[in-house]
Amino acid sequence: MSLEVFETKIEENDDVISGPFRRPLQMLAEQEYGGHLSIHDDEHAQKLGFSGAPIEGPTHFSQFDLLLHQIWGDRWYEAGCISAHFKTMVIEGDEVQAFVSKPAPGSNITQIWALKKTGEPVLEGTASIGPDHPPSKLDELQAPGQHRKNLCLWST
Repeated sequence: MSLEVFETKIEENDDVISGPFRRPLQMLAEQEYGGHLSIHDDEHAQKLGFSGAPIEGPTHFSQFDLLLHQIWGDRWYEAGCISAHFKTMVIEGDEVQAFVSKPAPGSNITQIWALKKTGEPVLEGTASIGPDHPPSKLDELQAPGQHRKNLCLWST
């Protein structure tokens, strides 16, 4: 059974599905590790030379859920996996849009990417359905000898 939970406008153009631009919020600003602040704290990030604290990965991955549900239905929530390579960081206030290529019929893997409103790439990767996930984007990027089969960063 599939339920419509969110009223999110999803665009379908040719072989690409996209969601709306979103402004992710910084959810980890107060996070501490062993008594020190994390990179997700604005002040700490600025001390390290960044313009602000980067938005955490799972917040970006959440922008893909409705798009991937459009492709694989509830199977996405039961056996989905995202593998992504971040190209640049996003700070609170930046607008980001997620994109998914429509997979070939019967395929259990597809390409994903996200762009800032400026056109700057945020991430690129793959999304797949298990239980036997094919090699992911990160698998491709691993150096020979470092290959880890089915590295999954976000699994539902």
